[in-house]
Amino acid sequence: MITQNTRTHIAAIALVALAVRVWGTNFGLPYDFTADEPHQIVQALKIGAGEGGPLVQMWHTIGKGGLDYLLFIEYGVLFCVLWLFGKVQSAQDFAFLYLSDPSVFYQVGRITIASMGALTCIAVYGVGRRMFARRTALFAALIGALALDHVTNSHLINVHIPMACALWLAVWCYVEYEHRPRSALLWASGALAGIAISLAYNAVVGLAMLAVALLTSSAPARHGLHRRTALLRLLGGGLVTVLLLAPELLTSGAALLENFRQVLGDSAATPALDHDSPRAAIDAVTILRAQGWSEYLPILLGWRYLPVTLAALAGGVAGILRRERWTLLLTGGIVVLVMLLSASDRGASERYMLPMTPAFWLVAARGVTALSGRRAWLAALLMVAVTAPNAYHIIRMDYTLTRPDSRVLAKQWIESHVPAGARLLVDGMRFRYIQSPPLKPAPAALERQIAALQGSELKYPKRFIELYRSAKSSLPGPAYDLYSTMYGLEVRELDYYVSACFDYIITSSDITDRYAAGPLRVQYAQTARFYDALRTHPAFREVYRASGEPWRTTGPTITVYRVASACGSPAQPATVTPSP
Repeated sequence: MITQNTRTHIAAIALVALAVRVWGTNFGLPYDFTADEPHQIVQALKIGAGEGGPLVQMWHTIGKGGLDYLLFIEYGVLFCVLWLFGKVQSAQDFAFLYLSDPSVFYQVGRITIASMGALTCIAVYGVGRRMFARRTALFAALIGALALDHVTNSHLINVHIPMACALWLAVWCYVEYEHRPRSALLWASGALAGIAISLAYNAVVGLAMLAVALLTSSAPARHGLHRRTALLRLLGGGLVTVLLLAPELLTSGAALLENFRQVLGDSAATPALDHDSPRAAIDAVTILRAQGWSEYLPILLGWRYLPVTLAALAGGVAGILRRERWTLLLTGGIVVLVMLLSASDRGASERYMLPMTPAFWLVAARGVTALSGRRAWLAALLMVAVTAPNAYHIIRMDYTLTRPDSRVLAKQWIESHVPAGARLLVDGMRFRYIQSPPLKPAPAALERQIAALQGSELKYPKRFIELYRSAKSSLPGPAYDLYSTMYGLEVRELDYYVSACFDYIITSSDITDRYAAGPLRVQYAQTARFYDALRTHPAFREVYRASGEPWRTTGPTITVYRVASACGSPAQPATVTPSP
């Protein structure tokens, strides 16, 4: 029985969890500054237009189903509200609103994700109460509420936070099944785990943990079921939801082996840029890495994770010594996931650990209770040690997200100092320049962006392309002849830009830092030389810089270089202008 005091504690933790995840979610708006959020929004709009199906079908985008349906429902409600208030008159108006000012679309999606992040903390309390004790459960929920990696990802529209939420709701249903065996709980656990796998396939580790838990439980016998029958119900619930939300996981699942090419002995050379099909080279500098078994150790031992890692080590040791079944299962799930991630070719990232991050919270909370025993003062001290560092960094991050973005500051400077029509080379992607200032493209530049969009693996309908052209053409402000470095892969010798009448080059640390050190600097030596030479070449002069600074500004470092070409461009300021 949950006491009123416990309810108060849970409500307070949930409120804190929600507050730190919602605070700052309007960052960057109305501009598009993130790589993956627009894909989720457009996919939901495609469903509304009757053109559902994968936005993009590549080996690293298999799955990720389910969030688009939720966003589709939310955007349907949003359309009705805007229509009632006369803000839009048709579906075309609604789509044009997204392309011209997507703020409300981002806010709806981000608040949804933030709410799911907070709900995960409540689910962890429910899980911990059945696995351990009320105090351990409360500690785990509080650790989760103030987990910096989880809070950071909860600010973005992504599949990883909903995946973790669905998976740990599945675990909650399962531990309730062990307490009071009911078929509905078993089916619900499997279905929720299937939703999690549909969103992000690394959640399969969580389902495997539940299967092992079921095979070592006495609950099926108390339910009057053979373990095999109970296991089929658990897995059957998962299979049904995967078939509904992400059937390609079953029909194209072999493509997932692409994630393990190096371990499987299919290690290819660094791909060169193919202008007709640049995807391989882009993946090489964005999501892939040279496989290494120690890639996740710096994350687990870094300042974000270290307090929780140390507490989890204490909890794991205590669980092993006392042969605690759930501590062993949770620890095993963490180890298996980290080993799988380490074996893959994907770059090490905290978000890939999110399926078992709540397990970290639980085992860490178990460590706190094991170390403190009945001494409340020591438990409080240990919890402060585990949560306070992240709490400080969360507050700093959230507040900084409410401050001006360096890309917006650079945009303001450029529009007031650089004449319309100037030819600019900017760090960016193929048709989106999210790493750099959000400048309006001139007609020729816009057509280049649209051509790159139509030639990509993204499957945008023709109607969307026409709306995109209309929305970008109607943006306020001066327009510029923009060319993208395409992640730094499409750059030439600096003398070319002098002779080709470029007026400015704009770099972003989101891209330049990739080539500052490490394997990419060696693999793409020409790109590294390009960025190095910009700082010393006599024909290029830095005239402006804006950087992200904690408590003051957010965003990457934007540097503007004036090109000393002989093509008749107007004279520009000769001194470096710092950001405010």
